Amino acid sequence: MLPLSLVDHSSFKDFVHELDSRYKFPGKKTVSDIITKLYETAQSLLRLDLSRAPNVALTHDTWTLAHSFNLHSELRNGHTPLYFTGMGTTVSCSADIT
Repeated sequence: MLPLSLVDHSSFKDFVHELDSRYKFPGKKTVSDIITKLYETAQSLLRLDLSRAPNVALTHDTWTLAHSFNLHSELRNGHTPLYFTGMGTTVSCSADIT
C-alpha cells in the first residue's frame, strides 16, 4: 500500500496529467476524507447487518506471508485456478503451487 501523500507528489501529478490533461486529481486531504467516509459507511452497514443477525460465525486465516497473494494473482493447483470469495467480491488469485 502506498501513502496518501503520493497524490500530492509532482511525479504522480505529471503521470495523471499525461493520462488525461483535463483531469484534476484531488489532493491528499480530499482523498483522506473520501476514504474516511467510505470506511464510516461500511462500518455502519456492517454494524446494522450484525445487529440483525441471529448468529455470527467468525473465522481466522493464519496463512503466512509466504503463502499470501494479491488481488491481481491467480492461485493455481496444477492447471486448475482456485477462486476465493470474500467481502462479497470473488477474487481470482495466482501462484504456482508444486
